[in-house]
Amino acid sequence: MVFNEGNGYSGTHGIFYAPLPGLYHFAVELTASPQSSNHGMHVRIMKKTQPVAITFLDSNTNQFLRRTGSIILKLDTGDDVWCQTDFIVGHNTIYGGTTYSMFSGFIIQPMLWFELNLLKKSYCSLINMTKSKAAGVRAIRAFVSHMEAWEANPCSRDIPKS
Repeated sequence: MVFNEGNGYSGTHGIFYAPLPGLYHFAVELTASPQSSNHGMHVRIMKKTQPVAITFLDSNTNQFLRRTGSIILKLDTGDDVWCQTDFIVGHNTIYGGTTYSMFSGFIIQPMLWFELNLLKKSYCSLINMTKSKAAGVRAIRAFVSHMEAWEANPCSRDIPKS
């Protein structure tokens, strides 16, 4: 394991658990060793119990097989993503290590941030509609304080309460 910010990935089990809801990108890069006869392998990226992408390493002899696959997924907190081999022909070996085969992922957009931005727009609309500018300003300040606290600790599962 090279990098595991937020500790969402379990190296022991080979499973990523989403620490917060959002859009994530996952990729699998596979290298199989040369074989003297046909060989093949299918590796799926799984979300929970469902296959969401598949990579084929098929029917190439006396040469290394190298393939990649990737997908963007919307995950909720605690959703799990992993790779599963479900088809093998011949004597296949996946070369390990960070230069030959890997499973990787990263968050593209935390959903909380997206939702907080929508909330911010709602508060701004509230200021424009309210007769009490002071009340609207207090609401905005409270909201900004919450966003700053969340930005300081984005892996926190809870948005700070006032």
